[in-house]
Amino acid sequence: MHSRFAGETELFAQAAPLLSYSGDFYRLWLRHAQAFLCRAEPSQPKGVRHGIEWLAKRYEQVVERLVELPMTFIHGEFYASNGLVQETAREPRVCPVDWEMAAVGPGLIDLAALTAGGWTADEKTALALAYHGVLAPHAGWPSTPDVFLTMLDYCRLHLGMQWLGWSSEWSPPPEHAQDWLGEALSLAERLGL
Repeated sequence: MHSRFAGETELFAQAAPLLSYSGDFYRLWLRHAQAFLCRAEPSQPKGVRHGIEWLAKRYEQVVERLVELPMTFIHGEFYASNGLVQETAREPRVCPVDWEMAAVGPGLIDLAALTAGGWTADEKTALALAYHGVLAPHAGWPSTPDVFLTMLDYCRLHLGMQWLGWSSEWSPPPEHAQDWLGEALSLAERLGL
C-alpha cells in the first residue's frame, strides 16, 4: 500500500479529510504531553516530569528528521491488534481495521506501530528489513538499510510521544500497556539526541 500510493498524496488530500503528518502534527503531541504533565504534576513521579522535559528539549530534532521522510497514504495506527489475518490457499490476506487515524504521512509510521510492543529486537529488525526489501524505489527511497532503520527509530520515538500526549484520562487495556516514555527515552539516547 505504501509503495502503491507513494507520490500520490495530493490525490488523497483532495479525496478525503485525512490527517497530515506535518511538523505541526508532530509538535502537537509534545504539547499535549506537556499539558497533561502540568495538570497532573503533583501526582506524577519526578522521573516522568524529568523525562518529558528532557525529550521536549530535543524533540525538534526528531521533527526535522520526520518531515524529510517521503509521504504516502498510511493507516496511522497499524498495530498488530488493528489487523485481521486470514489464511488463504495462496497467501495470507491482511485486513487493517480501525482507520480513524488514516493519514498522509511516512509509511515508516505504520511500520513503527506494527513493530511496537512485545517483539524482540531481532524480530523488530527482521520485520523492518522485510518491509525494506519489498519497497518499490521512489524518489531515492528506500535508503540503505542502516539509514532506514535509523529513520524507523525516529518514527518509533514519535509514536512514544504521541501516546504520551494521547489522553490524560485514558489507559490501554493491560495487554496493550507499554512504557512509552521509557521507549522514547531509550530511542532518543540511541539516536544521540
